[in-house]
Amino acid sequence: MRNSFLLICFLCCLSKFSFGQEPRSINYKLQALVIDKNTNEGILSASVVLYDASGEELLKYGLTNGKGLIIFENLPKIKEATLLKITHGSYEPIEIKFQSPDVPNVLDLGNIKMKERIREIEEIAINLPPVFMKNDTLIINPAGFKLKENSVVEDLLKKVPGIVVWADGEVTVNGKSIKNVLVDGKPFLGGETIVATRNLPNSAVKNVKVYEKRSLNSDEEGPLEMDILLKKGTGIFGNIGFSYGYNDRREGSLTLNYFNRKQQFSLVAGLNNLNKEANTVAEFLKANIYMAGGNDQTSFMNAVSQV
Repeated sequence: MRNSFLLICFLCCLSKFSFGQEPRSINYKLQALVIDKNTNEGILSASVVLYDASGEELLKYGLTNGKGLIIFENLPKIKEATLLKITHGSYEPIEIKFQSPDVPNVLDLGNIKMKERIREIEEIAINLPPVFMKNDTLIINPAGFKLKENSVVEDLLKKVPGIVVWADGEVTVNGKSIKNVLVDGKPFLGGETIVATRNLPNSAVKNVKVYEKRSLNSDEEGPLEMDILLKKGTGIFGNIGFSYGYNDRREGSLTLNYFNRKQQFSLVAGLNNLNKEANTVAEFLKANIYMAGGNDQTSFMNAVSQV
C-alpha cells in the first residue's frame, strides 16, 4: 500500500514537472535562390532582409552569393508571418510573406525571380535597404530603421543584427571590435568612439560605413573602422550639468562642441572637489557624455542642431 502511494506521488510530480516546462524554441533554416527573370541566372549581392510582420523590426540580413543563393541559419519560429524583402540596384524590389515551419526544418522558398528595372538614379537611392554591402564595405542606411526622434547613432547601431554596443560604448561587428570611428572621414573630437556615437543624432546621419582597414602592402586581415557620414558637415552640441551631495561634495561641467568639414572646436569647463581629473579634452568629453532619452527630447534637439 505504501509503495502504491509513493508511486502515485512520483507520477503526479513527474506530470507537474512535464507540464511546467517551457516548450523548447524551434529554429529553422531558410534558403532561396534569387535569379534574373529573363536569363534565369543567379543575381550576385542582392540584399535580403527579414522583418517581423509589421515590417518595423529587422530580424536578419544577408547578401546572395555568386549563384544567387541566400541561406539564413537558426531562425526562431514566430507566430506572426515573416516579411522577406529583396532589393538590388538593377532590379525591382520584391516582398514575400511566409509562415515559420511547425517543426525544425529547412524552409526552401525556391527560385525568386527579379525583374530588371529602368529608373532614374535618384529614385533608386530612395529605396536603399537598411543594410547592404558595396564591395567590401557594410553600409547602414538610417532611413531604413524606425527610431525615436531623439535617437543617436548608438541607438541606430543597436538595431542592426550582428552589431553589439557594450555598456562602455565599445562596438563590435560579428564579434570583431571597431578600433576606429571617423566622422566624414576624420577623427571626431578626440577620437573616442562614444563621443560620436552618443552625441550625434541619428537624424543628422546620411549613412554609416563599416570596413576593414588594410595596409597597401599586406593581405593580412586588418582592424575594423567605422565612418559616420553626415547629411550636413556642420553641427553644434553640448551639455551642462551640476550635482551636489553630502559633506559639501559638488561637481559641475560644461561642454560646447562645434564642427564643420575642415575644423573642430571644443570648449570645456569643470569643477569638483571629488579629486576627479581629466588630462585631455578627449578624456573630459568621454567622462561627460550626454545621451538623450525619455522626456529629454526637447532639450536634446535644442542642444544638437544642424546648421
